[in-house]
Amino acid sequence: DPDCLASVLGSSPRMLDVLCKVIVPAQGQDAELAALNRKFAVQVLHAGVCASTMLATAVSSLGLAKRVVQALQADAEEGIPNLDPGEVAGALDVLAAIVDAAPDGPTKSLLQDKLLQNLVGLLHPSRVSHLSAQVGGAAAVRALFPTLAKIFHLPFSTGPADASPNPETSKDLRVYQETLLNTGVVGNMVRGLEALDPEALASPIGLLSRLVLGSPAFARQLLDAGALAPRTAAQLLSPTNPPSVLVDGLLAISQLARISRDHYAAIARANIYSSLRQLLAHWDSGVRARACNLVGNMCRHCADFYPALIQHGLLKILIDRCSDADKTTRKFACFAIGNAGFHNDSLYEALRPSIAPLVALLEDGEEKTRANAAGALGNLVRNSAILCGDLNAGGALEALLQTVSNPSEANSATNGGASGGPNQGASQGGEGQSPLKIALFSLGNMCTHRECRDRLLVLGFRDVIVGLGGVHDPVVQKYVARIENKLQQAGA
Repeated sequence: DPDCLASVLGSSPRMLDVLCKVIVPAQGQDAELAALNRKFAVQVLHAGVCASTMLATAVSSLGLAKRVVQALQADAEEGIPNLDPGEVAGALDVLAAIVDAAPDGPTKSLLQDKLLQNLVGLLHPSRVSHLSAQVGGAAAVRALFPTLAKIFHLPFSTGPADASPNPETSKDLRVYQETLLNTGVVGNMVRGLEALDPEALASPIGLLSRLVLGSPAFARQLLDAGALAPRTAAQLLSPTNPPSVLVDGLLAISQLARISRDHYAAIARANIYSSLRQLLAHWDSGVRARACNLVGNMCRHCADFYPALIQHGLLKILIDRCSDADKTTRKFACFAIGNAGFHNDSLYEALRPSIAPLVALLEDGEEKTRANAAGALGNLVRNSAILCGDLNAGGALEALLQTVSNPSEANSATNGGASGGPNQGASQGGEGQSPLKIALFSLGNMCTHRECRDRLLVLGFRDVIVGLGGVHDPVVQKYVARIENKLQQAGA
């Protein structure tokens, strides 16, 4: 009974001390006896520590974490695992419980006595190679990477989400991240992915995603480690992976695309199009949403991926996502379509079917989705008049006028507009702006083309613009002036 065992150990400090000490035997002790003692100690501590946070806290003060690492290092360096794969997994679980329950928190615990550096050292290719070469070593390796990834992630997941930042905690976390960066944990994790089953990928990919989202330096390390090599990228985005793995994999690659156009070539070489096409239609809504976001960021900086979107049949599925039952997926689908129309008009013909769902989404319940839909419609006339007739016929101009005439949208505009959600990226109007502001900018794009401009004037566009003079927002007034200038230049 683990609970009973935890109670006995907790009430017997002497027994606990002995168990901790035999994890690393004294010099000169009989090797066979030392191995048996250590196996027994790991099994007992594993059962007790994992059942009792209080016990984990107690053994933390006895330096057990350091002893466990020493034991694991000895196994790898000697190439003779005194702990069989079951005991290795148990020792790692003991270590995770100790770090999680450390009185000063996991960040300080990992930074003490170079514990973090030693743990990352366990992932060094030479040590992993020694361990995997032993009988049953492959199972030990499969336990090593996920458990250490969980341990490394602990400092990022402590404390309530709404807690006020503590200066000392923030400083410790900065030091922690710098240490992770300098010890090369990203490269070691990426190199170990090939040995893992899909179910074991969740923690390593979750850690990598968290690091990449937090710093461009980690993103650079991810690329340098070969995470976008075709074989590794295919493993990350295999449609048979658990949804959590797919979401984190998509987040990491999407962040690479978002950070810099310089990363586009590596993403292109990864050849993820087949996987991405399946993930856009995945049964899990979180996967679909992040797949849409990735496409949007692949079109953020330039038109490099435009031909691939056509060649691999991604646009039709992306347009279908505008009518998705999931609100987040709809939001990111609009973002992606907007960026697919931003840089040039080469995709306009393929994007023609997007007009109707985009118009419908101007009445979506999510403010950010309405803003993204308005921006996407404006981008469909940004580079040419090819789609003006379809926009007229589809009621896009009336819908955009209704958006800028809606009193509730005007209130939203003066209160700061939309926030959060997908990055507006290349789409016109800027990030985090309200549907009114984005729709107003899009109407300004439409004023460039006579077919749209004439229709707007028939619909009472001038009266709408005059009415917006009462909206006391500098961005709104800037966009109104832009429209008036365009109408004046056209002699309208």
